[in-house]
Amino acid sequence: MLSSDFEILFRTHFRSAVLVSQLIVSSKEVAEDIVQDVFIRMWDGCEAGDLRSPVQFLYSSVRNASVDYVRAHSIHVSEHIQNLDIPDSTAGDITAEELEYANNLRKLINAIDELPERARDVVKMVCLDKYSYSDTASKLGMSVSTVKTHMYRTFRFLRKHLAIFLFGI
Repeated sequence: MLSSDFEILFRTHFRSAVLVSQLIVSSKEVAEDIVQDVFIRMWDGCEAGDLRSPVQFLYSSVRNASVDYVRAHSIHVSEHIQNLDIPDSTAGDITAEELEYANNLRKLINAIDELPERARDVVKMVCLDKYSYSDTASKLGMSVSTVKTHMYRTFRFLRKHLAIFLFGI
């Protein structure tokens, strides 16, 4: 990756990458450190033309590094997303797209909170904490079929519920 290309990537995507990380780790300072580390690793590890899609690589790396941080510090992702303060639209370097993404994420978390307790536990373990269906079933004392049923019903509920929020249907 050329120096000028890297600089453009950094200037264009640093703030939004921090926001993505902050949604996961719930700390702006930690998120900035994570994104900075990802950029440093990208700079150190990339030869010119190594990456076909540096933007996609950046966001995937930021997401993965953020989740790794959360796991390493024994923090439940869902708890921190719940407590996240979404920046308001007056923040100078937050784009409308980033704000909309953060607000939609908040709506998703609120919709998940409306689920029955067992379904909520299942979806949080599978989707946010990245447990397998069998691990989730073991930890919650239910069968894998029950986990699959909860996931099916949850996704059906979320599609319907979020369509009302997002599209006014």
